[in-house]
Amino acid sequence: MKYDARKLSTEEQHLIRKIAVQRVFDGESAAEVSRSLGLGSRTIFPWLRTAREKGIEALSPKIRPGRGRKLSAIEEEEVKRWIIGGDPRQYGFDFGLWTRQIVSDLIFERFKIELSVSSVGTLLHRLGLTP
Repeated sequence: MKYDARKLSTEEQHLIRKIAVQRVFDGESAAEVSRSLGLGSRTIFPWLRTAREKGIEALSPKIRPGRGRKLSAIEEEEVKRWIIGGDPRQYGFDFGLWTRQIVSDLIFERFKIELSVSSVGTLLHRLGLTP
C-alpha cells in the first residue's frame, strides 16, 4: 500500500530515506524495499544515486528558510506597546478603537514598511493581541 509521505514530518521523511537506502546497501533489491515501505517504484533511485555520490548523510533534510518577516522583533514589540499603551487618537487617528487598517497605517507611518491588513492580523495574533 502506498501512502503520501508529504503528510509526514521532515524528520520522518528523512528516516524513511535513510532506512530505504541502507536496506539496499545491505543487499535487498530496490523493488523489494520500495514495496515494503510503500514507496513508488522509482522513488528510491534518486536517493540511492545521492547516497552513492555524496554519502548517506546527504539525504538529511535541508533548511527551508522561507521569506523573513518584514518587522524585526523590536519593531513588533513596539507595535504591541502602541496597542496596549493607548488608543489610536494618541497617534493622530480620528477613531478610538484599534483596527488592523489603523495598525497597518501606523506601521507604515513609523517604520515605512507596508503590511497588508491580513498580515497585520497575523502579527496581532502572534503577539497575543485579540479583539
